Amino acid sequence: MRLSFQEDLFLRTEGDNYYLRNHALLEDENRIKRDPALRLLRQTNVVPRHVLEVGASNGWRCEALRKLYHAHTTAVEPSAMAIRRGRRLFPEVAFHRGVAHSLPLPSGATYDLVIVFFVLHWVSRDFLLRSIAEIDARVPVGGHLLIGDFLPSVPTRVDYHHMPKKGYFTFKLDYLALLMATGLYKIRRRHVYPYDGKIPLSRDSRQEKAFCGLLKKVGERGYTKGLLAKGENKK
Repeated sequence: MRLSFQEDLFLRTEGDNYYLRNHALLEDENRIKRDPALRLLRQTNVVPRHVLEVGASNGWRCEALRKLYHAHTTAVEPSAMAIRRGRRLFPEVAFHRGVAHSLPLPSGATYDLVIVFFVLHWVSRDFLLRSIAEIDARVPVGGHLLIGDFLPSVPTRVDYHHMPKKGYFTFKLDYLALLMATGLYKIRRRHVYPYDGKIPLSRDSRQEKAFCGLLKKVGERGYTKGLLAKGENKK
């Protein structure tokens, strides 16, 4: 598995560092009630049976989905520390260590719900499209893809604030629009909210925005049948 400088960092150290900084929040039972992803699933009446979460940390969301829907859940995560903790806490979740552009999963395995929540902004731009392709390959036609991330007005590169001026960045982009532009996905529902979560987001708010969106994969049915252009021959 070829890695970029940034992906290698998360496999070596920063995945564990993130977990150490956030483990208390990740194991807070009230997090399930507040989670935008779980709330969105409840609102759309999606009942997943086979779930994959990319960037799952200790697997707390996978465990919540397993209990709520009696689903088979699979977690992919770069942090060895988070995986060790998750296997102790949630032994029925299947854990795999890896990154988004090279998912360590059986060839051809698909899941009727794939979750990628606040992960894509960490992905180096060298591997963004490869990561999207890997994720898309795990969603069958008729399945759902749930994405959450930052929502800037324009694509934005930001110094990684835990390691400033070291050449590591986060990349903020409307990833939902990127997937929808393929024509392969249709949106079920999207929520936009303040990333800090402190007050309701107003139209003119200067707070940093975030989104959580649920897409359904429709495949080629997402394309409108058109007429041949003048002079174009049928093949």
